[in-house]
Amino acid sequence: MIESNIKNLSVEKIMQKIKEEVAKRKNSLTQGERQPKPAVSQSTEQVMMNLCHEHINVVDIGVEIFQQKEVYEYADFTKYHDVEFIRNCYRGLLKREADTAGLNHYLFKLRSGQLSKSEIVSILRYSKEGKVKNVKLLGSKKRYIITMLNRIPAVGYFFKLFTTLLTLPRLTKRLNEYENYTYQLYMKNIDNEVKLQNAVNNTFQGSFVNLNAFVNTKADKTELQTLSNELQTEIDTKADKTELQTLSNEFQTEIDTKADKTELQTLSNEFQTEIDTKADKTELQTLSNELQTEIDTKADKINLNLKETFTEKPNSFLDFAIQRYGKSIEEEKKLNEDDLYYLLFENVFYDHFAVKEKQKIYLPYIEENKSMLPWLDIGCGRGEFLDILNTRNIKSEGIEINTIEFNMLKEKGYIVSNEDAVSFLKNTSKTFRGISALQVVEHLEYGYLKEMLKLAYSKIEQNGIIILETINPRNELGLANFYMDETHKRPLPAEMMVFLLEWIGFKNIKIVYSALLPENFRNTQINLNYHDYAVIGYK
Repeated sequence: MIESNIKNLSVEKIMQKIKEEVAKRKNSLTQGERQPKPAVSQSTEQVMMNLCHEHINVVDIGVEIFQQKEVYEYADFTKYHDVEFIRNCYRGLLKREADTAGLNHYLFKLRSGQLSKSEIVSILRYSKEGKVKNVKLLGSKKRYIITMLNRIPAVGYFFKLFTTLLTLPRLTKRLNEYENYTYQLYMKNIDNEVKLQNAVNNTFQGSFVNLNAFVNTKADKTELQTLSNELQTEIDTKADKTELQTLSNEFQTEIDTKADKTELQTLSNEFQTEIDTKADKTELQTLSNELQTEIDTKADKINLNLKETFTEKPNSFLDFAIQRYGKSIEEEKKLNEDDLYYLLFENVFYDHFAVKEKQKIYLPYIEENKSMLPWLDIGCGRGEFLDILNTRNIKSEGIEINTIEFNMLKEKGYIVSNEDAVSFLKNTSKTFRGISALQVVEHLEYGYLKEMLKLAYSKIEQNGIIILETINPRNELGLANFYMDETHKRPLPAEMMVFLLEWIGFKNIKIVYSALLPENFRNTQINLNYHDYAVIGYK
Protein backbone atom coordinates (compact mmCIF):
# COMPACT_ATOMS: atom_id res chain seq x y z
CA MET A 1 0.00 0.00 0.00
CA ILE A 2 1.29 3.51 -0.83
CA GLU A 3 1.98 5.59 2.24
CA SER A 4 0.58 9.12 2.08
CA ASN A 5 0.44 12.41 3.89
CA ILE A 6 -2.80 14.09 2.91
CA LYS A 7 -1.93 17.52 4.27
CA ASN A 8 1.19 17.78 2.10
CA LEU A 9 -0.25 16.02 -0.98
CA SER A 10 1.25 16.99 -4.37
CA VAL A 11 1.47 15.39 -7.80
CA GLU A 12 5.25 15.03 -7.55
CA LYS A 13 4.94 13.16 -4.24
CA ILE A 14 2.19 10.91 -5.60
CA MET A 15 4.35 9.95 -8.60
CA GLN A 16 7.34 9.31 -6.29
CA LYS A 17 5.21 6.98 -4.17
CA ILE A 18 4.07 5.11 -7.26
CA LYS A 19 7.70 4.64 -8.40
CA GLU A 20 8.71 3.36 -4.95
CA GLU A 21 5.82 0.87 -4.91
CA VAL A 22 6.72 -0.38 -8.40
CA ALA A 23 10.35 -0.89 -7.36
CA LYS A 24 9.25 -2.73 -4.19
CA ARG A 25 7.00 -5.12 -6.12
CA LYS A 26 9.67 -5.64 -8.77
CA ASN A 27 12.15 -6.71 -6.06
CA SER A 28 9.62 -9.12 -4.57
CA LEU A 29 9.05 -10.63 -8.02
CA THR A 30 12.81 -11.03 -8.54
CA GLN A 31 13.17 -12.95 -5.30
CA GLY A 32 10.41 -15.39 -6.41
CA GLU A 33 9.87 -16.79 -9.90
CA ARG A 34 11.22 -14.58 -12.68
CA GLN A 35 8.46 -13.84 -15.17
CA PRO A 36 8.34 -11.45 -18.17
CA LYS A 37 6.76 -8.07 -17.40
CA PRO A 38 3.30 -7.82 -18.97
CA ALA A 39 2.23 -4.67 -20.79
CA VAL A 40 -0.33 -2.50 -18.98
CA SER A 41 -3.56 -2.43 -20.92
CA GLN A 42 -4.60 0.76 -22.71
CA SER A 43 -7.72 1.27 -20.61
CA THR A 44 -5.86 0.94 -17.28
CA GLU A 45 -3.21 3.51 -18.26
CA GLN A 46 -5.96 5.86 -19.36
CA VAL A 47 -7.70 5.52 -15.97
CA MET A 48 -4.46 6.46 -14.17
CA MET A 49 -3.89 9.48 -16.39
CA ASN A 50 -7.46 10.71 -15.84
CA LEU A 51 -7.18 10.35 -12.09
CA CYS A 52 -3.83 12.18 -11.96
CA HIS A 53 -5.25 14.91 -14.10
CA GLU A 54 -8.25 15.20 -11.77
CA HIS A 55 -5.95 15.34 -8.74
CA ILE A 56 -3.86 18.16 -10.22
CA ASN A 57 -6.95 20.27 -10.72
CA VAL A 58 -8.60 19.78 -7.31
CA VAL A 59 -8.13 23.48 -6.41
CA ASP A 60 -11.17 25.16 -7.91
CA ILE A 61 -11.59 28.66 -6.49
CA GLY A 62 -14.74 29.27 -8.50
CA VAL A 63 -13.54 32.58 -10.06
CA GLU A 64 -14.23 33.15 -13.72
CA ILE A 65 -11.65 34.26 -16.31
CA PHE A 66 -10.84 37.97 -16.10
CA GLN A 67 -13.11 40.08 -18.33
CA GLN A 68 -12.24 43.49 -19.79
CA LYS A 69 -14.82 46.19 -18.91
CA GLU A 70 -15.50 49.87 -19.41
CA VAL A 71 -16.13 50.40 -15.65
CA TYR A 72 -14.55 48.31 -12.85
CA GLU A 73 -15.16 47.79 -9.15
CA TYR A 74 -12.46 46.81 -6.68
CA ALA A 75 -14.04 43.36 -6.33
CA ASP A 76 -13.34 42.74 -10.04
CA PHE A 77 -9.66 42.53 -9.10
CA THR A 78 -9.53 41.50 -5.41
CA LYS A 79 -11.40 38.25 -6.05
CA TYR A 80 -8.20 36.95 -7.66
CA HIS A 81 -5.12 35.88 -5.71
CA ASP A 82 -1.35 36.06 -5.83
CA VAL A 83 0.21 36.10 -9.34
CA GLU A 84 -3.16 36.04 -11.13
CA PHE A 85 -4.28 39.07 -9.09
CA ILE A 86 -1.24 41.13 -10.16
CA ARG A 87 -1.58 40.10 -13.82
CA ASN A 88 -5.28 40.97 -13.92
CA CYS A 89 -4.59 44.38 -12.37
CA TYR A 90 -2.18 45.10 -15.22
CA ARG A 91 -4.65 43.78 -17.82
CA GLY A 92 -7.57 45.84 -16.53
CA LEU A 93 -5.91 49.07 -15.33
CA LEU A 94 -2.90 49.41 -17.65
CA LYS A 95 -4.37 47.52 -20.64
CA ARG A 96 -1.30 45.30 -21.03
CA GLU A 97 0.45 42.22 -19.66
CA ALA A 98 2.56 42.68 -16.55
CA ASP A 99 6.28 43.14 -17.14
CA THR A 100 8.67 40.95 -15.09
CA ALA A 101 9.97 43.75 -12.88
CA GLY A 102 6.49 45.06 -12.05
CA LEU A 103 5.10 41.57 -11.41
CA ASN A 104 7.95 40.68 -9.03
CA HIS A 105 7.72 44.04 -7.22
CA TYR A 106 4.02 43.94 -6.43
CA LEU A 107 4.03 40.18 -5.77
CA PHE A 108 6.71 40.72 -3.10
CA LYS A 109 4.70 43.59 -1.58
CA LEU A 110 1.55 41.44 -1.54
CA ARG A 111 3.12 38.27 -0.15
CA SER A 112 5.09 40.18 2.52
CA GLY A 113 1.95 42.00 3.65
CA GLN A 114 3.45 45.44 2.95
CA LEU A 115 0.55 46.26 0.62
CA SER A 116 -3.01 44.96 0.49
CA LYS A 117 -4.83 44.08 -2.72
CA SER A 118 -6.89 47.27 -2.46
CA GLU A 119 -3.76 49.39 -2.09
CA ILE A 120 -2.07 47.76 -5.10
CA VAL A 121 -5.18 48.39 -7.23
CA SER A 122 -5.24 52.07 -6.16
CA ILE A 123 -1.50 52.57 -6.77
CA LEU A 124 -1.64 51.05 -10.26
CA ARG A 125 -4.77 53.06 -11.17
CA TYR A 126 -3.12 56.37 -10.20
CA SER A 127 0.37 55.53 -11.46
CA LYS A 128 1.73 57.64 -14.32
CA GLU A 129 0.78 54.97 -16.84
CA GLY A 130 -2.59 54.35 -15.13
CA LYS A 131 -3.51 58.02 -15.41
CA VAL A 132 -2.78 57.92 -19.13
CA LYS A 133 -5.04 54.85 -19.57
CA ASN A 134 -7.69 56.59 -17.35
CA VAL A 135 -9.68 53.42 -16.65
CA LYS A 136 -12.90 54.10 -14.72
CA LEU A 137 -12.70 52.42 -11.27
CA LEU A 138 -15.58 53.07 -8.84
CA GLY A 139 -14.47 54.47 -5.47
CA SER A 140 -10.87 54.69 -6.56
CA LYS A 141 -10.20 58.31 -5.54
CA LYS A 142 -11.26 57.74 -1.91
CA ARG A 143 -9.25 54.52 -1.64
CA TYR A 144 -6.21 56.07 -3.29
CA ILE A 145 -6.28 58.94 -0.75
CA ILE A 146 -6.50 56.39 2.09
CA THR A 147 -3.58 54.45 0.55
CA MET A 148 -1.46 57.62 0.35
CA LEU A 149 -2.32 58.54 3.98
CA ASN A 150 -1.29 55.05 5.11
CA ARG A 151 2.13 55.56 3.52
CA ILE A 152 2.85 58.85 5.38
CA PRO A 153 5.49 58.24 8.09
CA ALA A 154 4.15 58.32 11.70
CA VAL A 155 0.73 59.68 10.73
CA GLY A 156 0.20 56.75 8.35
CA TYR A 157 0.66 54.23 11.19
CA PHE A 158 -2.15 55.70 13.31
CA PHE A 159 -4.40 56.23 10.32
CA LYS A 160 -3.88 52.63 9.24
CA LEU A 161 -4.61 51.45 12.78
CA PHE A 162 -7.84 53.44 12.78
CA THR A 163 -9.01 52.08 9.41
CA THR A 164 -8.11 48.52 10.50
CA LEU A 165 -10.34 48.82 13.55
CA LEU A 166 -13.17 50.07 11.36
CA THR A 167 -12.85 47.13 8.94
CA LEU A 168 -12.32 44.48 11.65
CA PRO A 169 -15.85 42.96 11.36
CA ARG A 170 -15.45 42.51 7.63
CA LEU A 171 -11.99 41.01 8.12
CA THR A 172 -13.41 38.51 10.62
CA LYS A 173 -16.07 37.50 8.10
CA ARG A 174 -13.41 36.90 5.43
CA LEU A 175 -11.34 34.75 7.82
CA ASN A 176 -14.37 32.54 8.47
CA GLU A 177 -14.97 32.23 4.73
CA TYR A 178 -11.33 31.29 4.15
CA GLU A 179 -11.42 28.65 6.90
CA ASN A 180 -14.47 26.98 5.32
CA TYR A 181 -12.90 27.20 1.87
CA THR A 182 -9.61 25.56 2.95
CA TYR A 183 -11.54 22.79 4.73
CA GLN A 184 -13.41 22.10 1.50
CA LEU A 185 -10.11 21.80 -0.38
CA TYR A 186 -8.72 19.56 2.34
CA MET A 187 -11.64 17.11 2.10
CA LYS A 188 -11.54 17.10 -1.68
CA ASN A 189 -7.82 16.24 -1.63
CA ILE A 190 -8.50 13.31 0.73
CA ASP A 191 -11.18 11.98 -1.61
CA ASN A 192 -8.88 12.27 -4.62
CA GLU A 193 -6.02 10.50 -2.86
CA VAL A 194 -8.29 7.58 -1.97
CA LYS A 195 -9.37 7.31 -5.60
CA LEU A 196 -5.78 7.43 -6.78
CA GLN A 197 -4.68 4.73 -4.32
CA ASN A 198 -7.54 2.46 -5.42
CA ALA A 199 -6.64 3.00 -9.05
CA VAL A 200 -2.99 2.11 -8.40
CA ASN A 201 -3.97 -1.05 -6.49
CA ASN A 202 -6.34 -2.11 -9.28
CA THR A 203 -3.66 -1.47 -11.86
CA PHE A 204 -1.03 -3.60 -10.14
CA GLN A 205 -3.57 -6.37 -9.47
CA GLY A 206 -4.57 -6.39 -13.15
CA SER A 207 -0.91 -6.42 -14.17
CA PHE A 208 -0.20 -9.55 -12.10
CA VAL A 209 -3.25 -11.30 -13.56
CA ASN A 210 -2.14 -10.44 -17.09
CA LEU A 211 1.39 -11.59 -16.30
CA ASN A 212 0.18 -14.96 -15.03
CA ALA A 213 -1.97 -15.46 -18.14
CA PHE A 214 0.99 -14.54 -20.33
CA VAL A 215 3.22 -17.15 -18.65
CA ASN A 216 0.58 -19.87 -19.07
CA THR A 217 0.51 -19.29 -22.84
CA LYS A 218 4.26 -19.98 -23.24
CA ALA A 219 5.50 -23.29 -24.71
CA ASP A 220 7.75 -25.65 -22.79
CA LYS A 221 11.47 -25.32 -23.62
CA THR A 222 11.77 -29.05 -24.56
CA GLU A 223 8.86 -28.73 -27.00
CA LEU A 224 10.47 -25.67 -28.55
CA GLN A 225 13.79 -27.53 -29.05
CA THR A 226 12.01 -30.49 -30.74
CA LEU A 227 10.12 -28.13 -33.06
CA SER A 228 13.35 -26.30 -33.88
CA ASN A 229 15.09 -29.56 -34.90
CA GLU A 230 12.21 -30.53 -37.17
CA LEU A 231 12.25 -27.13 -38.85
CA GLN A 232 16.03 -27.31 -39.41
CA THR A 233 15.67 -30.75 -41.07
CA GLU A 234 12.97 -29.32 -43.37
CA ILE A 235 15.18 -26.34 -44.26
CA ASP A 236 18.16 -28.58 -45.10
CA THR A 237 16.08 -30.41 -47.74
CA LYS A 238 15.23 -27.16 -49.56
CA ALA A 239 17.31 -25.63 -52.38
CA ASP A 240 19.28 -22.51 -51.55
CA LYS A 241 17.47 -19.34 -52.73
CA THR A 242 20.66 -17.93 -54.28
CA GLU A 243 21.20 -21.12 -56.33
CA LEU A 244 17.60 -20.95 -57.57
CA GLN A 245 18.03 -17.32 -58.63
CA THR A 246 21.29 -18.10 -60.49
CA LEU A 247 19.62 -20.99 -62.33
CA SER A 248 16.65 -18.78 -63.21
CA ASN A 249 18.96 -16.12 -64.69
CA GLU A 250 20.75 -18.70 -66.81
CA PHE A 251 17.46 -20.01 -68.22
CA GLN A 252 16.32 -16.45 -69.00
CA THR A 253 19.58 -15.69 -70.82
CA GLU A 254 19.20 -18.83 -72.89
CA ILE A 255 15.61 -17.93 -73.75
CA ASP A 256 16.57 -14.36 -74.73
CA THR A 257 19.17 -15.61 -77.25
CA LYS A 258 16.59 -17.65 -79.14
CA ALA A 259 14.69 -16.02 -82.01
CA ASP A 260 10.95 -16.33 -82.05
CA LYS A 261 9.72 -18.50 -84.98
CA THR A 262 7.11 -15.92 -85.99
CA GLU A 263 9.73 -13.14 -86.01
CA LEU A 264 12.00 -15.27 -88.22
CA GLN A 265 9.19 -15.78 -90.75
CA THR A 266 8.38 -12.08 -90.81
CA LEU A 267 12.05 -11.21 -91.34
CA SER A 268 12.27 -13.74 -94.18
CA ASN A 269 9.31 -12.14 -95.95
CA GLU A 270 10.84 -8.66 -95.59
CA PHE A 271 14.12 -9.84 -97.13
CA GLN A 272 12.25 -11.36 -100.06
CA THR A 273 10.34 -8.11 -100.64
CA GLU A 274 13.60 -6.14 -100.50
CA ILE A 275 15.23 -8.51 -103.03
CA ASP A 276 12.27 -8.18 -105.41
CA THR A 277 12.63 -4.34 -105.42
CA LYS A 278 16.32 -4.41 -106.40
CA ALA A 279 17.35 -3.62 -109.99
CA ASP A 280 19.00 -6.21 -112.16
CA LYS A 281 22.81 -5.96 -112.22
CA THR A 282 22.80 -5.43 -116.03
CA GLU A 283 20.37 -2.53 -115.71
CA LEU A 284 22.60 -0.93 -113.06
CA GLN A 285 25.66 -1.17 -115.26
CA THR A 286 23.83 0.46 -118.20
CA LEU A 287 22.68 3.32 -115.98
CA SER A 288 26.21 3.80 -114.64
CA ASN A 289 27.61 4.11 -118.16
CA GLU A 290 25.01 6.72 -119.10
CA LEU A 291 25.82 8.82 -116.02
CA GLN A 292 29.54 8.68 -116.74
CA THR A 293 28.95 9.94 -120.31
CA GLU A 294 26.88 12.84 -118.94
CA ILE A 295 29.61 13.76 -116.46
CA ASP A 296 32.30 13.70 -119.19
CA THR A 297 30.35 16.18 -121.34
CA LYS A 298 30.07 18.63 -118.41
CA ALA A 299 33.74 18.64 -117.39
CA ASP A 300 34.95 21.35 -119.77
CA LYS A 301 32.16 23.72 -118.73
CA ILE A 302 32.90 23.15 -115.03
CA ASN A 303 36.58 23.89 -115.56
CA LEU A 304 35.76 27.14 -117.34
CA ASN A 305 33.56 28.31 -114.44
CA LEU A 306 36.25 27.52 -111.90
CA LYS A 307 38.77 29.68 -113.77
CA GLU A 308 36.42 32.60 -114.29
CA THR A 309 37.04 35.64 -111.94
CA PHE A 310 35.91 39.25 -111.63
CA THR A 311 38.10 42.23 -110.75
CA GLU A 312 36.76 45.70 -109.92
CA LYS A 313 38.63 48.92 -109.23
CA PRO A 314 36.54 51.01 -106.82
CA ASN A 315 36.30 54.77 -106.91
CA SER A 316 38.34 56.70 -104.38
CA PHE A 317 35.90 57.19 -101.53
CA LEU A 318 38.34 59.46 -99.69
CA ASP A 319 38.81 61.78 -102.68
CA PHE A 320 35.04 62.02 -103.06
CA ALA A 321 34.65 62.85 -99.35
CA ILE A 322 37.35 65.55 -99.46
CA GLN A 323 35.73 67.03 -102.56
CA ARG A 324 32.40 67.29 -100.71
CA TYR A 325 34.14 68.82 -97.70
CA GLY A 326 35.46 71.58 -99.96
CA LYS A 327 38.46 72.50 -97.78
CA SER A 328 42.02 71.40 -97.23
CA ILE A 329 42.17 68.66 -94.64
CA GLU A 330 45.85 68.90 -93.67
CA GLU A 331 45.54 71.43 -90.86
CA GLU A 332 42.26 70.00 -89.59
CA LYS A 333 43.76 66.50 -89.55
CA LYS A 334 46.54 67.67 -87.24
CA LEU A 335 44.06 69.27 -84.85
CA ASN A 336 41.29 66.70 -84.71
CA GLU A 337 41.92 63.59 -86.74
CA ASP A 338 39.04 61.43 -85.33
CA ASP A 339 36.35 64.07 -85.86
CA LEU A 340 37.63 64.79 -89.40
CA TYR A 341 37.65 61.07 -90.22
CA TYR A 342 33.96 60.66 -89.24
CA LEU A 343 32.89 63.81 -91.08
CA LEU A 344 34.49 62.55 -94.30
CA PHE A 345 32.94 59.10 -93.72
CA GLU A 346 29.50 60.74 -93.44
CA ASN A 347 30.08 62.71 -96.65
CA VAL A 348 30.61 59.46 -98.57
CA PHE A 349 28.05 57.08 -97.10
CA TYR A 350 25.34 59.40 -95.73
CA ASP A 351 24.28 61.73 -98.52
CA HIS A 352 23.42 65.11 -96.98
CA PHE A 353 20.50 65.88 -99.31
CA ALA A 354 19.03 62.37 -99.13
CA VAL A 355 19.14 62.46 -95.32
CA LYS A 356 17.49 65.87 -95.27
CA GLU A 357 14.70 64.75 -97.60
CA LYS A 358 13.97 61.61 -95.59
CA GLN A 359 13.82 63.41 -92.23
CA LYS A 360 10.94 65.63 -93.40
CA ILE A 361 8.52 62.77 -92.60
CA TYR A 362 8.70 63.73 -88.89
CA LEU A 363 7.41 67.30 -89.36
CA PRO A 364 3.68 66.41 -88.99
CA TYR A 365 4.33 64.86 -85.57
CA ILE A 366 6.17 67.98 -84.40
CA GLU A 367 3.73 70.53 -85.85
CA GLU A 368 0.67 68.90 -84.24
CA ASN A 369 1.95 70.41 -80.98
CA LYS A 370 1.68 74.21 -81.14
CA SER A 371 4.06 74.82 -78.24
CA MET A 372 6.40 77.81 -78.42
CA LEU A 373 9.21 76.01 -76.59
CA PRO A 374 12.34 75.10 -78.61
CA TRP A 375 13.04 71.67 -80.11
CA LEU A 376 16.24 69.79 -79.16
CA ASP A 377 18.05 67.60 -81.73
CA ILE A 378 20.62 65.27 -80.10
CA GLY A 379 23.56 64.35 -82.36
CA CYS A 380 22.55 66.95 -84.95
CA GLY A 381 25.68 66.20 -87.07
CA ARG A 382 25.79 68.32 -90.22
CA GLY A 383 22.49 69.98 -89.24
CA GLU A 384 20.02 68.38 -91.69
CA PHE A 385 17.13 68.30 -89.19
CA LEU A 386 17.95 71.78 -87.85
CA ASP A 387 17.71 73.05 -91.45
CA ILE A 388 14.25 71.44 -91.82
CA LEU A 389 12.97 72.95 -88.55
CA ASN A 390 14.40 76.35 -89.47
CA THR A 391 12.48 76.41 -92.78
CA ARG A 392 9.24 75.85 -90.77
CA ASN A 393 10.12 78.61 -88.26
CA ILE A 394 10.36 76.12 -85.40
CA LYS A 395 12.80 77.26 -82.74
CA SER A 396 15.46 74.64 -82.24
CA GLU A 397 18.92 73.89 -80.92
CA GLY A 398 21.29 70.97 -81.17
CA ILE A 399 23.93 68.88 -79.38
CA GLU A 400 26.99 67.65 -81.29
CA ILE A 401 30.22 66.16 -79.90
CA ASN A 402 32.07 66.31 -83.26
CA THR A 403 34.05 69.54 -82.94
CA ILE A 404 34.35 70.15 -86.70
CA GLU A 405 30.61 69.74 -87.31
CA PHE A 406 29.89 71.84 -84.20
CA ASN A 407 32.01 74.72 -85.58
CA MET A 408 30.30 74.44 -89.00
CA LEU A 409 26.85 74.77 -87.38
CA LYS A 410 27.96 77.68 -85.20
CA GLU A 411 29.14 79.48 -88.37
CA LYS A 412 25.65 78.96 -89.83
CA GLY A 413 24.14 80.68 -86.78
CA TYR A 414 22.56 77.67 -85.06
CA ILE A 415 22.36 77.28 -81.27
CA VAL A 416 24.55 74.24 -80.66
CA SER A 417 26.31 72.74 -77.62
CA ASN A 418 29.55 70.81 -77.99
CA GLU A 419 29.08 68.16 -75.25
CA ASP A 420 27.58 64.72 -74.76
CA ALA A 421 23.82 64.37 -74.35
CA VAL A 422 23.75 63.16 -70.72
CA SER A 423 25.94 66.02 -69.48
CA PHE A 424 23.86 68.57 -71.39
CA LEU A 425 20.51 67.25 -70.09
CA LYS A 426 21.79 67.09 -66.51
CA ASN A 427 23.04 70.68 -66.56
CA THR A 428 20.41 72.52 -68.60
CA SER A 429 17.45 74.18 -66.92
CA LYS A 430 15.49 74.40 -70.20
CA THR A 431 12.31 72.54 -71.10
CA PHE A 432 11.69 71.46 -74.72
CA ARG A 433 8.58 70.83 -76.82
CA GLY A 434 10.27 67.62 -77.96
CA ILE A 435 13.61 65.84 -78.48
CA SER A 436 14.93 63.92 -81.47
CA ALA A 437 17.93 61.61 -81.93
CA LEU A 438 18.06 60.54 -85.60
CA GLN A 439 20.52 57.76 -86.44
CA VAL A 440 22.15 58.30 -83.02
CA VAL A 441 20.95 55.64 -80.54
CA GLU A 442 22.80 52.79 -82.30
CA HIS A 443 26.07 54.64 -81.47
CA LEU A 444 25.41 54.50 -77.67
CA GLU A 445 26.12 51.90 -75.02
CA TYR A 446 22.82 50.55 -73.70
CA GLY A 447 23.29 51.82 -70.13
CA TYR A 448 24.12 55.29 -71.40
CA LEU A 449 21.07 55.18 -73.71
CA LYS A 450 18.70 54.41 -70.82
CA GLU A 451 20.13 57.24 -68.71
CA MET A 452 19.84 59.70 -71.64
CA LEU A 453 16.19 58.78 -72.27
CA LYS A 454 15.28 59.16 -68.56
CA LEU A 455 16.81 62.65 -68.56
CA ALA A 456 15.10 63.47 -71.87
CA TYR A 457 11.72 62.50 -70.38
CA SER A 458 12.29 64.96 -67.51
CA LYS A 459 13.14 67.81 -69.93
CA ILE A 460 10.18 67.38 -72.32
CA GLU A 461 7.03 69.38 -71.59
CA GLN A 462 3.73 67.62 -70.91
CA ASN A 463 2.27 66.20 -74.19
CA GLY A 464 5.68 66.72 -75.85
CA ILE A 465 7.20 63.97 -77.98
CA ILE A 466 10.44 62.06 -78.52
CA ILE A 467 11.62 60.72 -81.90
CA LEU A 468 14.35 58.06 -82.09
CA GLU A 469 15.41 56.88 -85.58
CA THR A 470 17.78 53.98 -86.25
CA ILE A 471 18.53 51.17 -88.72
CA ASN A 472 15.92 48.40 -89.00
CA PRO A 473 17.77 45.18 -88.01
CA ARG A 474 14.95 43.08 -89.53
CA ASN A 475 15.89 44.41 -92.98
CA GLU A 476 18.62 42.31 -94.63
CA LEU A 477 20.25 45.23 -96.47
CA GLY A 478 20.20 47.48 -93.37
CA LEU A 479 21.67 44.77 -91.17
CA ALA A 480 24.33 43.90 -93.80
CA ASN A 481 25.54 47.53 -93.83
CA PHE A 482 25.20 48.10 -90.05
CA TYR A 483 28.85 47.59 -89.13
CA MET A 484 30.18 49.61 -92.06
CA ASP A 485 30.09 52.46 -89.52
CA GLU A 486 32.74 51.55 -86.95
CA THR A 487 31.06 53.70 -84.27
CA HIS A 488 27.89 51.57 -84.31
CA LYS A 489 27.55 49.60 -81.05
CA ARG A 490 24.63 47.20 -81.60
CA PRO A 491 21.45 46.88 -83.68
CA LEU A 492 18.31 47.84 -81.74
CA PRO A 493 15.08 45.96 -82.60
CA ALA A 494 11.96 48.13 -82.68
CA GLU A 495 10.17 46.05 -80.05
CA MET A 496 13.02 46.54 -77.58
CA MET A 497 12.96 50.33 -78.10
CA VAL A 498 9.18 50.42 -77.57
CA PHE A 499 9.56 48.54 -74.28
CA LEU A 500 12.33 50.91 -73.14
CA LEU A 501 10.20 54.01 -73.83
CA GLU A 502 7.22 52.46 -72.04
CA TRP A 503 9.42 51.65 -69.05
CA ILE A 504 10.60 55.26 -68.83
CA GLY A 505 7.01 56.58 -69.01
CA PHE A 506 6.22 57.52 -72.61
CA LYS A 507 2.70 56.73 -73.89
CA ASN A 508 0.91 56.18 -77.24
CA ILE A 509 4.11 54.92 -78.86
CA LYS A 510 4.23 54.48 -82.65
CA ILE A 511 6.74 52.69 -84.90
CA VAL A 512 7.30 54.58 -88.19
CA TYR A 513 9.19 52.64 -90.91
CA SER A 514 11.02 54.59 -93.65
CA ALA A 515 13.36 54.19 -96.67
CA LEU A 516 11.41 51.55 -98.62
CA LEU A 517 13.61 49.14 -100.62
CA PRO A 518 13.17 48.66 -104.41
CA GLU A 519 10.43 46.19 -105.31
CA ASN A 520 12.80 43.40 -106.37
CA PHE A 521 14.30 43.37 -102.83
CA ARG A 522 11.02 43.26 -100.93
CA ASN A 523 9.60 40.54 -98.69
CA THR A 524 6.01 39.49 -98.07
CA GLN A 525 6.33 40.72 -94.46
CA ILE A 526 5.92 44.50 -94.76
CA ASN A 527 8.16 45.67 -91.89
CA LEU A 528 11.12 43.79 -93.42
CA ASN A 529 11.08 46.02 -96.52
CA TYR A 530 12.19 49.30 -94.86
CA HIS A 531 15.82 50.22 -94.23
CA ASP A 532 15.09 52.41 -91.17
CA TYR A 533 12.47 52.87 -88.46
CA ALA A 534 11.70 55.39 -85.73
CA VAL A 535 9.87 55.06 -82.42
CA ILE A 536 7.76 58.11 -81.47
CA GLY A 537 6.47 58.46 -77.91
CA TYR A 538 4.39 61.06 -76.08
CA LYS A 539 4.82 62.35 -72.54
